[in-house]
Amino acid sequence: MTTIAYRDGVLAADTRVTRGGYIMPGHFCKIGRSPGGDLVGVAGNCAKAVGFLRAVISGSADPTAPEESVTALVISPDGQITVHEAAGRFDMTGAPFWAIGTGTSAALGALHAGASAEEAVRIAMLIDNDSGGEVNSLRLAANVVPFPQEGSGRGLHAVAAEEADLSAVEEQASTARAP
Repeated sequence: MTTIAYRDGVLAADTRVTRGGYIMPGHFCKIGRSPGGDLVGVAGNCAKAVGFLRAVISGSADPTAPEESVTALVISPDGQITVHEAAGRFDMTGAPFWAIGTGTSAALGALHAGASAEEAVRIAMLIDNDSGGEVNSLRLAANVVPFPQEGSGRGLHAVAAEEADLSAVEEQASTARAP
C-alpha cells in the first residue's frame, strides 16, 4: 500500500505499489496539490487512489470526497490535518503530525520521536514491506498562517513552496532517493 506522513508544512510519501504480494515495477506519485492549495496524499486501491489524486490535482474532484477503498490525508493551506475516507472524515484538530497507509505505525513512532515527514517515511520503508522506492515531498505555500500546536513544543512553520505544474502528478513532487 503506502506510507504518507505530514509534519511542519511537509507532506511526504513513498513511491512503491504492491499488488497480490508483488512489487509493481516503476514509481508512483501518491501526493499532490489541489487548485485550492490543499496538499493531498492518497492510500488504498492503486487504480482508484491514483485516479482520485489526478482528478483532485486537475480540479475535477473534491479532495475531501475520496472514492471507496481510498484514504486521503488532506492538509489545508492553513495547516489543518484531516483524514478523509468514503465513510466520512476525521479532523486532527491541533495535531502537529499524522500518517496513513500500511506504514502508519512506524511513521507515527518516528514522528513522535521528532522525525521530519521525509524521515518518517524512510523509517517506515525499513519496516513495512508495502512501502519503498523513493520519497516524494511537497511543501505548503510560503503564505501559510502558522498553526501552533498547543503543548507540543513545536509549531507549524511556513516553508517556501516551489511552483508546481498542476497538470501532472509526477511534476508536483520533489524526489529524494531513499537510503
